[in-house]
Amino acid sequence: MPQIFLLCGKVPLYLAMSSRLRFVDIAAANPNPNPSGSRDKQVIDLGNGSEVVYIPRFISRDQAWEWCEYLDKEIPWTRPSIHVFGRSCLQPRETCYIADEGLAAMRYSGYQPNAYSWDDYPILKDILKAVYETLPGSKFNTVLLNRYKSGSDYVAWHSDEDKLYGSTPEIASVSFGCEREFLLRKKPASRGAHQSNGKQHKGNTEQHAFVLKHGSLLLMKGYTQRDWVHSVPKRMKAGVGKSCLLLQFTDERFQAIHDLTIGVEYRAKMISIDDKPIKLSIWDTAGQETFRSITRSYYRGAAAALLVYDITRRRTFDHLADWLEDARQHANADMTIMLIGNKSDLARKRAVSTEEGEQFAKEHGLMFMEASARSGENVGEAFLGTAEIIYKRIQDGQYDVSNESCGIKIGEGGTQNPSGKRSLSSSRYDSCCS
Repeated sequence: MPQIFLLCGKVPLYLAMSSRLRFVDIAAANPNPNPSGSRDKQVIDLGNGSEVVYIPRFISRDQAWEWCEYLDKEIPWTRPSIHVFGRSCLQPRETCYIADEGLAAMRYSGYQPNAYSWDDYPILKDILKAVYETLPGSKFNTVLLNRYKSGSDYVAWHSDEDKLYGSTPEIASVSFGCEREFLLRKKPASRGAHQSNGKQHKGNTEQHAFVLKHGSLLLMKGYTQRDWVHSVPKRMKAGVGKSCLLLQFTDERFQAIHDLTIGVEYRAKMISIDDKPIKLSIWDTAGQETFRSITRSYYRGAAAALLVYDITRRRTFDHLADWLEDARQHANADMTIMLIGNKSDLARKRAVSTEEGEQFAKEHGLMFMEASARSGENVGEAFLGTAEIIYKRIQDGQYDVSNESCGIKIGEGGTQNPSGKRSLSSSRYDSCCS
């Protein structure tokens, strides 16, 4: 699904409004920017007259989705050929350029985009108006949009340092859709290395990372373009749909666009087994390598794990062995593990057969089920089936429920029968989705 970056500027200023799009069903829109957004404003002083301002809730969620859908459908996107280090290649993202009449032509990497009129795409004026309300006194008259259709699309390290824009250009990013990482890195031996107080930054590896949220605004100002470079790196190995599976189970709804899990997220649901209330505490762990050390800490206290892959993406299936080894290395030996092949509603695009999933589960002693977060097929069965197996093992005395590390807590009213087995009136199971 696509993401978009939108760049907008005025000589001598240069404002880059970056927006990332993904398909979504739009709800009723709120035409106003989020009135509470300014309360979340973060200001990062980079030193030497460079500064970054980040507002995660700049535009209301519904309004951002409406603008997101419009840009995705109406903008005449193109993926141009550019020249990099003397070689011609396709730009790793799609683009479109909007500008006032009479401005000098824009050119970068040997490419000169055709300039469209603001009047052709009035929603861009609405977005710019929202920026003006937050950045009073600003005035911009060009916009360059970049769309990232997959995690393989990216922006390489660069700075927008050009005489045309003046010595202190302002660059802002308005983001729509799923989250993407935005990186800032200090230039080596930059002209601004000497601070006004005579001190220097130590080393050339100083770096800052931001997670650009849907409807957020990020502003780079001062000498940021002179002393720093920025990028939107590739994003790989994410998107098997585990967060969507969890949302379908807990809330019985499907969200076509789901923010990338950063670290760990928590959800819970009450169920009943044998007329006994049971609370499932479920930790949704990030599938990115960056957060694996965090994920490992949640294996230790979990009674179960749901290992998810995407049946339409072979690569996600091929990585299962690594995730399984990681889980078993850091979890309790008696952890219950369910293997789920998600997106069964897209069987026509299948890259992994049901038989392959069954065979993997059999070889590694896992339960197995194919499910669809979109349609809800087998979602409840997967979670409830896992809970029922844990319940049966508790009844059979296979867990030491007095030990919290097993991931099970017995509530008030739990009794122990003469055989030494625990009889539950209420309990809680901890599990994680990987």
